[in-house]
Amino acid sequence: RIGNKILAEAKHTVKKQKLLVKAVLKEGDAVHEIVRTTKEEKIDLIVMGARGVSRIKELLLGSVSHGVCRKTTCSVMIVK
Repeated sequence: RIGNKILAEAKHTVKKQKLLVKAVLKEGDAVHEIVRTTKEEKIDLIVMGARGVSRIKELLLGSVSHGVCRKTTCSVMIVK
């Protein structure tokens, strides 16, 4: 599975910085799964990447980072 490979590489990169990380791979609506996992794991900070989405596409579909910011109760850091 390509998702597992990408996740393993990201986890390795973060661990090199001596940060505590737990990697999970979930299927489903990204916003829902991120918010649900945040609650289940008692996470206090979500760090997400900002990806260039066209304004029209964002208005029609919404962005994952925007949805997570609206629906979670923990802090969210968006990295450009």
